Amino acid sequence: MGATVALAFSVGKGFMQLQAARAQQRQALFGARSLETQAEFTRFKAKQDSLKHKKQSVLSLASIIENLASINAAGGAGTVDIRTGNISGLNIKSRNIGGINYATAKGNEEITRLIGEQQADFQIFQANNLRKAAATIGRQGMTQAAMTIAMGAYNYWKVQTPVSGGANFSSNNSNLLTGGSPTNWYSDSTGGFRAGIKRNLNWWD
Repeated sequence: MGATVALAFSVGKGFMQLQAARAQQRQALFGARSLETQAEFTRFKAKQDSLKHKKQSVLSLASIIENLASINAAGGAGTVDIRTGNISGLNIKSRNIGGINYATAKGNEEITRLIGEQQADFQIFQANNLRKAAATIGRQGMTQAAMTIAMGAYNYWKVQTPVSGGANFSSNNSNLLTGGSPTNWYSDSTGGFRAGIKRNLNWWD
């Protein structure tokens, strides 16, 4: 009865270990899917933010063209104030400022896109690691549960299976343990020394 209870306990413990491993596996897979979704959103947001900077760069180019046109128009009409410089100087200044604004906006566009891509790639890397961990957890849980059940089954078998020759050794050969000579545990009238050992222990080759 006790052996049966112990076996049932081992089976139950193995089942609980398997369920716990599956729960951890599901949690890891959920984390992986969440990171993959975050990676997609990160790429989308980076693209949206980079488009804002791209729009700013286009506006900077448009501003250069407008300023140059205004300066040339004012110069052609003779309304350029000599204190502000000549037409050529104003054009150079306008191109320099507009060029700096354009380069800054264009650089921000590239930086924003690249940072978003790196963040998304790292999130995918983390997701892949979680998927690998989930697979490892599943295998370890299965192995642990199988070992627990197998150990319980072995202990049950060991308790239920009688040991061959144990009674003879205990009752007839107690004098051997205290330094006496062996009796029928080693030999008997039907087979002699080797036959007695083989029959009682089943290990003589």
